[in-house]
This record gives sequence, structure tokens and C-alpha cells, in this order.
Amino acid sequence: MAKHLILLILLLSFPSVSLAYSVLDYFSDKTGPIISSDFDTGRPHKGDVRIPFIIKENDTSVKKVAVYLDTRDVTRDVFFGNDHYKNSYAFDSEKMPDGKHTLTVVADDSSKKKNRSVQEITFNIDNTAPLLTLASGGGIFAQGKTAYLYFTSSEPGVEIDGVFQAKDFRAYPYRNKYRAVVGFSIDDPGNENYFMRVKAKDRAGNISDYHYKVYVKKTKYGMLSFTLKPKNVEMLMPDVIRADWKKIEDVVSRENDEKYYQGNFIRPTTGRVSMTFGLNEYINGAESGKHRGLDFANASGTQLVASNSGIVRLSEYLPAHGNTVVIDHGQGIYTYYAHMKKLLVMSGTGVKKGQVIGLMGATGVATGPHLHFAVSLHNLRVDPAQWLQGVVVD
Repeated sequence: MAKHLILLILLLSFPSVSLAYSVLDYFSDKTGPIISSDFDTGRPHKGDVRIPFIIKENDTSVKKVAVYLDTRDVTRDVFFGNDHYKNSYAFDSEKMPDGKHTLTVVADDSSKKKNRSVQEITFNIDNTAPLLTLASGGGIFAQGKTAYLYFTSSEPGVEIDGVFQAKDFRAYPYRNKYRAVVGFSIDDPGNENYFMRVKAKDRAGNISDYHYKVYVKKTKYGMLSFTLKPKNVEMLMPDVIRADWKKIEDVVSRENDEKYYQGNFIRPTTGRVSMTFGLNEYINGAESGKHRGLDFANASGTQLVASNSGIVRLSEYLPAHGNTVVIDHGQGIYTYYAHMKKLLVMSGTGVKKGQVIGLMGATGVATGPHLHFAVSLHNLRVDPAQWLQGVVVD
């Protein structure tokens, strides 16, 4: 009631309504300016940093602004926009110690009460690259085999990527460490030292670069000779094989950070092992290449199961591989299953470890009913037998 009476008096006393309202706001305003900022305080920052902020006053106007970085007055270094709408403070964080800092914005309005608002913007500075330590390793450091490396970092939340034998890999959080599962090419000479490059990147973008020397043993693989009918030999023509591999590699070359597998990988079917990994194959007397999988032979129609949980990325007929399923287990690990009589899963669907995905057959290039089972690690084919023995565990 009193406010309305004062307004009526002002309206009668001043020549314009807007001026009357301004005078009323001057006396009645009880709230300070609104200070806001969309600066990302959820991650650390490095190098040149700019902190934007907005000051808005609804009733009167902003009369005075002061800005402090920690306890130091930096008001004179602040860029103020029109009507204090787009303001910002920029600084070189490398001149500051790493850790928590606060930008404090103090704003007074022009009312009689001189209402004040204070906004603290707390953020972290990190200009130091993470310190990475190769803690330990395991598995088999040999041609065609798989090994794992454990790293520790001086700070949490780092991304660890590496290159070994021209193949990219990534280390993923594992308990209180980071674990990289790496494969060794069957095509490179063994009994040699190879250099592994590893980069660690923290949340602020600081990068540390390391080089490690890894000794890879030579693995002795046998030889197998067999005969194919002329129609099957035609399916082994280079252009047919390339087309098959392009389909498969378009899938297995994708690195997926998600982890779908759980525990050990299991045998995908029953029956005898008819061909091991790494054998030098001779078809109709001519050298064909190395066998990059593990073959199981049994009766046509024998059930085939997923070796571990994952997502089906390919389920279709390929000329040389026949009916083929590729399962993504996450973190660069894939298994694939070839020469099936029948496909029982569709691309894009999730599967559980032990789930039936197809039936054994002899489609594509095959001398009889069998399953060609392969493991691809960061787009490198490695010995599946080692995985079935528990090389990768949770």
C-alpha cells in the first residue's frame, strides 16, 4: 500500500512515467546485480585462460565492479562489455601454480542501499604433464601372441595411447592402474627389440611422451598342406580375398572404448582342433599364407556360441569366409566366426557369452564342416588359443 502511494506521488511530481519508476527503483531496490558465468569449472585448464561472466541489474544499474584473482585485484585487466553484459578476464595460467584458484566478481548497484552481489568462480589450473610409469606386464611377448602392460599415472583421468609395430592401441583403467592389451604381429621377425611409443594426456591437455624397448621372441609355427577343388580355388583369387577382408577390417579397425566382455573367453564350439594358428598353408602345392585363426571340426549343424559378451557388428555371407559373424567385445577386441551353415544373430544386436550365434558348416572356401575362429586385437590377428586359456581377465 505504501509503495503504491509513493508511486502515485512520484507520478504526480515527475514529468514522465519512466523517470518516476527510476526514482522508485532507486529507493526500493533490495537485491544486488545477478552475476553468472558459463566457464567450464568441471575440468582443469592450462595455458591461456579466459573466464567470461555477465552482470545483469534488473531495477537500477551496475555502479561498481571489482574482480579478484585469488586475493589480487585484477579489475583494471578485465574487459567490460556494453552494459556489463559480455565481460571476461584473460590470463596466462603458466605464471600461476597448479591447483585450485578462484576468480571473485563483486558488483554494486546504483540504488540507495548500494546492494552488492558476490560470485566466486573456482577452477583448477594444471600445466604439468602426467608422469607415467610402466609398472609390470604379463602374457607372452612373442610372434602372434598377446601380452598386457600395466601403467600407473601421477594423476587420475589420463588417456594413454600407444603405437607398436605400426598398430595403435589404448590403455584402459583397470583397478588402480591402466592396462594395455597388445598383440605381436606374426609377420614381423622375432627375436628382436622393437620400440613402443606411449603418450599420456591429462584432462587439461598436457601430454607426456615415452619410448619403451620391447623384446619379442620368435615363435615356431608348423606347415600344413591340403587340396581344394577348382571352384574353391577360384574363391581364393586376390580380388575375392581383398573384398572379404575389407568387409571384416572395416569393422575390426574401429576402436571402441566401451568394455562388453566379462571374464575369460570361452571355447566357441565342441569338436577337435583341426588347424592351429600360425601354420604356413600350402594349397594344391602352392604357398597360400599364414593361418590366422583356430579351426574346430565337427558335424555340420553343431552349435556355435559367442566366446564372450559383445555386440554383433557383422553377420552376413562373404564369398571366401562364407557365413560370418564378427562380435565387438569392446576396447579394440573382436572375435569372428566363419564358414557357418546358418547365421542365428543379426548385426547390431547384443549377445551374451555362451549364446548360440550360428551352426557349423562349410560355406565359403572349406574342405568340410568346421569353424574358423579368430581374435582381432587393435586390428591385428593374434593366437585365439591363448585367449581361451585366459590371457585377458577382469
